[in-house]
Amino acid sequence: MTFAAGVRRRLQQLGPYKSLGILLIPLILVEPAKMAGVAFMGLGHWVGGACLIVGAYAAGLLVVDRLFRVVKSKLYTIRWSATLAGKFQSRLAWWRRRLFGTAPAADPVVIPQIEAIEAKL
Repeated sequence: MTFAAGVRRRLQQLGPYKSLGILLIPLILVEPAKMAGVAFMGLGHWVGGACLIVGAYAAGLLVVDRLFRVVKSKLYTIRWSATLAGKFQSRLAWWRRRLFGTAPAADPVVIPQIEAIEAKL
């Protein structure tokens, strides 16, 4: 088993609130890096500050996206998280229909999980 597969397996074994905490850790680490980039730019180091800001955004997006894909099923077991995700997805679908005039493609993973959670309520 590779290192990444072992980490993924461990993350999938965590509970829903621990998964949420793990998802928030990169955000807590990346935000100060963005502010440091702004501070560097304020000191006159434009290129270094811009690189730090872009790097922090890229690292944050890549890590948070990867973590979210791993812990998404656990997060949807939390009632408020599933409700919030459902509202966000329905709003996004409304905007897609309004802008493009087409029905959005349904995410085959998310829809059954949300329906299963709603059935439990």
